[in-house]
Amino acid sequence: MALGNGPHKDPCVLTVVAQDDTGGLQVKKNSVGWVPVNPISGAFVVNLGDILQVWSNDKYDSAEHRVVLNSQKERFSYPFFLFPGPHIMVKPAEELVSDQNPAKYKGYNFGKYYANRTHADFCKQDAEGKEIHHFKISD
Repeated sequence: MALGNGPHKDPCVLTVVAQDDTGGLQVKKNSVGWVPVNPISGAFVVNLGDILQVWSNDKYDSAEHRVVLNSQKERFSYPFFLFPGPHIMVKPAEELVSDQNPAKYKGYNFGKYYANRTHADFCKQDAEGKEIHHFKISD
């Protein structure tokens, strides 16, 4: 069986990935396009997720990435996803918000957001509130 994973951003705080030497993980760099994340023996890949982007008030960006298939060799990876509790209100950290740097996101309940995103992904829908840009405050 072959499984890949199309372009996406992780809906968590961060993802730590141990991957084998097969490769296949790619990250999107705006000016270049898709760039391979070459495996380094004994190293972990750390992807920043949507929650960290909101908490940092856009100081850090969630990493858009994908996994492409290798038809010649199996690929194994072991991800660890760090999520907040379902009762947590996700919003920019107060220390990073000021008159000069106003909040760029309105707060949202993580449990409701994640349930909505999971349902929309399962049903292949682009539902309101599925991505963090739905919580972005207009300039």
